[in-house]
Amino acid sequence: MLELQTFFNPNFYIENNPEVTQGLILGNIQSPFEHFRQSGQFAGLDPTPLFDTDYYLKENPDVQAAVMAGQFTAIGHFIEFGQLEGRDPSPLFDTELYLEQHPGVQDKLVTDKLTGIEHYVKYGQFEGFPMPVPDRAGNTLNKANDFGLLDQTQTAFDFVGDADIRDIYRFELNTAEELKLTLDSMSGDADLRLVRDVGNDGAIDAGDIINISQKSGKSHESLSQLLQPGTYFAVVSQFEGDTTYKLSLSATRPDYLPSDNAGNTLTEARNIDILTGDRVFGDYVGPFDRDDFYSFNLERASNFNLTVNGLRADVDVSLLQDINGNGAIEDNEILSTSSEPGTNPETISGVLLRGNYFVRVSRFEGETNYSLTLSATN
Repeated sequence: MLELQTFFNPNFYIENNPEVTQGLILGNIQSPFEHFRQSGQFAGLDPTPLFDTDYYLKENPDVQAAVMAGQFTAIGHFIEFGQLEGRDPSPLFDTELYLEQHPGVQDKLVTDKLTGIEHYVKYGQFEGFPMPVPDRAGNTLNKANDFGLLDQTQTAFDFVGDADIRDIYRFELNTAEELKLTLDSMSGDADLRLVRDVGNDGAIDAGDIINISQKSGKSHESLSQLLQPGTYFAVVSQFEGDTTYKLSLSATRPDYLPSDNAGNTLTEARNIDILTGDRVFGDYVGPFDRDDFYSFNLERASNFNLTVNGLRADVDVSLLQDINGNGAIEDNEILSTSSEPGTNPETISGVLLRGNYFVRVSRFEGETNYSLTLSATN
């Protein structure tokens, strides 16, 4: 049976717990292992990259109950019972997968009375056996791990690195809510993105990325975003090194929601139908509602004018055409843009041919109501 001191990795422990280094320098701590044995395990610190306390407790509710009752520590249970029962110590080590990948190990376990993790620690890693890391999350939007409706906090433990550079999670919101994403418990550098597949093409395009967190090193990543109802994706990507991680997702309804009379994508655009004469619309853009889209048709070539005013914050406005009809905005489909600074009015004018067009009012900074005037004359 694998013993705690054999499993313990002093370099990992020191690197991830700076207070231990300080204690060693001051002479307050005898050794990293003694610190872990006497206090670290009771504080839920991890002794090795092969053991993840949060993961072990989440995957084993019976152990979590015993730990909360003071019967064991998480690592204490694993050493005494968990490894013998074939429980996995972290997202990095799947015991069943290890035995499947190396059939000869099973006989070794019987003859030498070893556990799977014990064989890897004592022999497998030195024989060049790769860590048996299962891929619980998909690597594409179409194969994303689906959380379904995000009506409670969801947590995922997994790994990104050279062997698996990206993990993707899918979730749905059925009301406007404030989403919070956190990515922590990392030993390497990973980034976090919030994505919506606007074009519904199964690929992550530049316009699909709603928000991104890219802190350096092992710093925790976090995102907070007000979102409309719909389907979204959380994407965890390797930046440097191999790392396990803990991803948490939660959504709460904000206290105040401004009205939204215009859609947030080309396919959801407010339909003005045939534009003749002057038409005036009022709405809002801000952190909760970053883009408003309007769709209109011209029956013949017309002199077109657009004005956005009544601003309290900075917005931009674009005139668009969905030339290829894919519901996504391509560079060649942006016909004109107005990006005046501050609260100055935005204007676009010109001659447009017969066809279908879109107007996008986008938040640049802050939040504001606005008045949009569109006109078409022959």
